[in-house]
Amino acid sequence: MNLSEKSFKLFLLIFAVAVTFVMVSSFVLRVYNERNFPEKFGRREETKDENELLPQIINKPNEKIVVGEEFVFIPRVAPSDTDFNLNLLQSPDWMVFQEGVIRGIPTEIGVFDYTVRLGSNAVYYDEKFYLVVEENSNE
Repeated sequence: MNLSEKSFKLFLLIFAVAVTFVMVSSFVLRVYNERNFPEKFGRREETKDENELLPQIINKPNEKIVVGEEFVFIPRVAPSDTDFNLNLLQSPDWMVFQEGVIRGIPTEIGVFDYTVRLGSNAVYYDEKFYLVVEENSNE
């Protein structure tokens, strides 16, 4: 075995040790961060008590409506004694949220989606709904 072969083998050994060290360190750091900062990784430590306290939308809106007719959805939230905020996100231009009621009059046929955000303290939940607006079959 000459000097260049020994150098190459030593290089491969050092490289393998370095790659292994980086991979193990990365894994350990990821596990540490997920456990200590779960909100930054899109996961929360959930307990039964915490889930029972999170408000949820318990009713569903109409999924079909005729163009030109008013759409109305009043989200019901349970448990009702929990402090929460409702917001309408990513909705069609004709849809508004006022005083706890989502409403609007569609002016064209199609499939529209909208998202309702339900928030409590630093935790929020987004629920996406779809509305099919059809032609009036009586015309």
